[in-house]
Amino acid sequence: MIARWIVAVLLSSLLTGAGTYFWGYHHGETAVQAKTSSATVSKLGEALAEHADLVRDSKAASLRISQLLADKAEFDQQTTQELRDALDENAGLRADLRYSERVMQQLVAARERAINAATGGLGNAMQRPPPIPDQRPE
Repeated sequence: MIARWIVAVLLSSLLTGAGTYFWGYHHGETAVQAKTSSATVSKLGEALAEHADLVRDSKAASLRISQLLADKAEFDQQTTQELRDALDENAGLRADLRYSERVMQQLVAARERAINAATGGLGNAMQRPPPIPDQRPE
């Protein structure tokens, strides 16, 4: 009967030890997983903070670009109006403007070269224009 008690005590000690070992192993594994998960969450938090900084910076840059574009559009409008006003002031001077025959021939030749360049495609090399003679209009 004592032998049975000794076997029972040994068996219960063995089972208690094995259970404690596996419980501790599982608890340690869970602790390592929690630590790893905590590090991952921390890194994700840092990445989100960096992303928020980038979004804030890009928003500021976008607002700056929008303001620059608005300023440019206003400047372009003002410049266009000034050019129109200047052209209106001397429109009478340009009304009777006449070009010499040589200038008109050069304009026609330039027009033909432009047409050939536009319709010739990329494979056709443009020919150099003939040299302009140094003549003064009469």
